[in-house]
Amino acid sequence: MSTFKTAKEKYDDLHSSYVCLLIVGILGIIYVILDYLKVIPFSFNNNGNFMFYIVMGSLFSIFIIMGIVTYNSAKKIKAHIGDEEETTDNILAWAKETLSAEEIDKTIEGIEECGNEEKYLLRVEALNKLFVEAHSLDDEKYINSLIDEIYPELFE
Repeated sequence: MSTFKTAKEKYDDLHSSYVCLLIVGILGIIYVILDYLKVIPFSFNNNGNFMFYIVMGSLFSIFIIMGIVTYNSAKKIKAHIGDEEETTDNILAWAKETLSAEEIDKTIEGIEECGNEEKYLLRVEALNKLFVEAHSLDDEKYINSLIDEIYPELFE
């Protein structure tokens, strides 16, 4: 299993994070204001200590700021989702059209004498080289995710 996260997965993570941060921050600020105005019947600050309102107001303001920053990061990543998906689709289509199990095995010296685990490792290494040479890829996690996706179609 690859540890590579697609742009869509990153966006989904950031989206849920900024929503949670904003909701908690806004609800927290509302609570602090209502507690200060003595509108709500219960309070965590029974003695009316003003420092409580400063600290809690600051904390919830930081949540809101972090939510806004996370939103901006999510917006930037969202712009790259289509490009990444298109690139991945193009590379996988190229691999399905161009590569075959026999051709890859021909490039590996002495593969006939190897066990299944060794064959797998040698084939992954060969696919890695092919992807790097053909598409100038440099992100190992991305290459491994591509290999994870194409390997079963070629060799199983």
